[in-house]
Amino acid sequence: MNPDNKHFDKKEEYNDGKYSMYSFSGNNGKFRRIACSEESICVLPFDLNEHGQIKNIYLAKYMDHLLGGVGFACITDTFNKNQFDSYYNAVESCLADEMGLNDIHVNDTYLLGTIRHGVPFSKEYKCYGVNLTKHMDDPSGYTAIGLNPNQNIQSIEKVRFTRLLNGDIQDSLALSCSLLLISYFSD
Repeated sequence: MNPDNKHFDKKEEYNDGKYSMYSFSGNNGKFRRIACSEESICVLPFDLNEHGQIKNIYLAKYMDHLLGGVGFACITDTFNKNQFDSYYNAVESCLADEMGLNDIHVNDTYLLGTIRHGVPFSKEYKCYGVNLTKHMDDPSGYTAIGLNPNQNIQSIEKVRFTRLLNGDIQDSLALSCSLLLISYFSD
């Protein structure tokens, strides 16, 4: 199938400055897409076992009102160019706000890459992994004390890395970030 043979008319139906909704129509049908114009970061905190393998990841637990249950997702935030001098500063601020961490060293922060969603919405995240191993008092994993996460999430939860890889966590951004994270720790 040659994409050049298809012509769709694009019409913006909604725009609030952050999100836009477009409708496309043509001889082969109609569909809609949503696009987000804000630049965002995604943070995937993790810890390592004694063999240097990823043991746990830390995800935001939230109430998924659409599906009617609890969900888990990466920690995300909007990157505000007027507020932060660098992405690293945004990651530091995000971890301080969401997990109470104020002393993350730059060598414990990994740029995983850029992940782009395409369907049904378009959004781009600069993704970072943050090694919390040095911040653990307990060998079973990092424990945050007195967290006040933002209003969109209930808490930050420790999740066994294998649960994500086995498909128990249904967040595509978390899975994508984790696959990028594996590349840093594979032989």
